[in-house]
Amino acid sequence: MPSKHRPRVLCVDNHEDSREMLSTVLRFSRIETRTAATAAHALWLSQSERFDLNLLDAWLPDLDGFELCRRLRALGKKLRKASPTGRWNVISWGQNSQRVATETMTESGTACSPTSPH
Repeated sequence: MPSKHRPRVLCVDNHEDSREMLSTVLRFSRIETRTAATAAHALWLSQSERFDLNLLDAWLPDLDGFELCRRLRALGKKLRKASPTGRWNVISWGQNSQRVATETMTESGTACSPTSPH
């Protein structure tokens, strides 16, 4: 019997067009999405909701995506929340993502850093 769980994704990007485009594409794939324009809003949403995947812009106005990733991971451990698969997956993207050292990405818990959608 197939699981009734629908994946849930949090899309965090300060550029509204990018955030909404990504969210729309995911919804067409029957993936539930929530969006946030700032790290503060993403952290607030994550205190009360579970997400299977966090898609984070590497360069947000209030906090970089890698620090947000660290804080989301710490919050998940504190609240003992994880996705139904038992892990928090995080992907960062941004125009300057390629410039970030691999160690920083690994330390923050970033799964990968695809090229910019811009």
